[in-house]
Amino acid sequence: MNNVVYILHGLGADSHANWFPWLKQELKSKGYTVAVPDFPSSAIPQLDEWLNVLHSTIGQYGEGILIGHSLGGLAAIQYLLSGGKSPKVILAATPFAKIDIAPEIDQFFPESNDIKTLRQATFPQDILGLPLSEPLKTEFIVMQSDNDPLIGPTDGQKWTELLQAKYVQLPGLEHLTLAELPEILPYLE
Repeated sequence: MNNVVYILHGLGADSHANWFPWLKQELKSKGYTVAVPDFPSSAIPQLDEWLNVLHSTIGQYGEGILIGHSLGGLAAIQYLLSGGKSPKVILAATPFAKIDIAPEIDQFFPESNDIKTLRQATFPQDILGLPLSEPLKTEFIVMQSDNDPLIGPTDGQKWTELLQAKYVQLPGLEHLTLAELPEILPYLE
């Protein structure tokens, strides 16, 4: 069991939004070290600033499980593409395609060549097409509600296919902006 968990918030959110405080407390009570970094300029995010914060935070606590909610999921993918490692990545309500109503997040989407590289990679292996000193051993889990008003109904399935992930469809939970999300706990044990 990896006992370090990073919870990555999404657009316009912070470490106190949604189910993040609840999950942090749940995991801490089970002996986990949990970090929920506040990314700068949350309403108008900059990918390089978010990655700097994420790399710095992970530098403090070491590699761990990444849980990215919405835009936080794209930050987790970009972290891996920038050379980061994680034993498990959970994408919760993460968009696959650019969203017309939120052009400020376009920079978070991997370039088409990166997506092709991800598609061609056999996980766990190298993401960038470059040899690694050791294989990247990342387990991916994609969680999406069946009635998310912001994320397309096929986005979760596309990430699932791309990352050879486990797909978890949650009924009636919209964009997973709840105060608690107990459905995530079995995937952290």
